[in-house]
Amino acid sequence: MAFPEDVRSKLAEVFAAPVLTSLNRRTVTEPWDEAVERTNKPFHFALVPAEVWKGAKFERSFVTSLGSMWEVAAVALGAPLRGWAAQGYSYAGSIHVEQLRVIQTILNDLESRARRPDWDGEVAEVLAAARGGTEPCHVTVDVAVGTTATDRSTHEYFEVKAPLPNSDQTKVSKEKIFKLTAMQGRECAYYALPFNPFGTREAYSHPFPRRWFDMHTDRAVLIGEEFWNQIGGEGTWGRMLEVASDVGEALRPRILNEYLLG
Repeated sequence: MAFPEDVRSKLAEVFAAPVLTSLNRRTVTEPWDEAVERTNKPFHFALVPAEVWKGAKFERSFVTSLGSMWEVAAVALGAPLRGWAAQGYSYAGSIHVEQLRVIQTILNDLESRARRPDWDGEVAEVLAAARGGTEPCHVTVDVAVGTTATDRSTHEYFEVKAPLPNSDQTKVSKEKIFKLTAMQGRECAYYALPFNPFGTREAYSHPFPRRWFDMHTDRAVLIGEEFWNQIGGEGTWGRMLEVASDVGEALRPRILNEYLLG
């Protein structure tokens, strides 16, 4: 079953934006100048055809232009399909002081490699520490979805990172996920990667996030298809790729004619 037309149209706009931004940059604001490129990289051009470097220039612009596209796409899906979604959502609540202590201990142990990542055991420790005094806590998460903005019992939170994130980013995200879980008293937050450059979850081998999560088994980790289906339901990933393919089919001739062959 295809997306409703309003969802499909919005998602197409989201996917087209970084392509059009890159095309404008490479043809208008910072057009390709082969003479300058040859001067700056003489050995590159001596060894490899200029067409390769011209294509690589566009590729770098496109990857940069992606930016927060994944978060925008998640909101474009979540708002109509779930009822409500927000980017850069701020959650304010209270958390037990003992839970904060446990969270920091876990993070310290992971950083020093005194323990290995184990979401089941870690989250059980955090939830079991819900006792004693509390203090205010504020967390801003990349994306939130739910049925309404006010019904927090339906909210799910996503820290959306590039597929090859660094260690510091991942540590910060895990701390946020722990705090959201503690404040809501339930597992409600995820570490999400929009696609998997290693093909399968079992093959994911980028070392930095593996210091903080078991990227193969932790259920707080969602990679590629898992993430998008969590937002929009089973089959969302495939329908997204269909929309992206349609956008690409429409824009590829422009990239070829206006840039690569221009």
